[in-house]
Formats: sequence, structure tokens, C-alpha cells
Amino acid sequence: MKSKGNHFSEATVLPTAHTSQGIIQMAGIRSCQVYLTWDNAMLKMVNMRFLNRN
Repeated sequence: MKSKGNHFSEATVLPTAHTSQGIIQMAGIRSCQVYLTWDNAMLKMVNMRFLNRN
């Protein structure tokens, strides 16, 4: 039980020390994923229109 308790305390102390950095990194990763998925959707739309023209 002591080993689990120590592991839990370490797991909680480390994120709190870098909370702002973690939030910024998570927000950046999410925004990047959203941008990539939106960009891929736009590319598919453009490719479909280009193929329809030909």
C-alpha cells in the first residue's frame, strides 16, 4: 500500500508543477489535430471538385 501511495503522490506532484505547460501542450496538440483534420477534409473536397471537372 505504501508503494502505491508514494506513486500516487509523485504522479500528483509532477503534473501540478507543470500544469500550465501541460495545458498549453494539450491545447496545442488538440488545435493541431483539429486543423489537420479540417485541412484533410478541405483537400478531399478540392480533389473531388477537381476530379468532377475532369
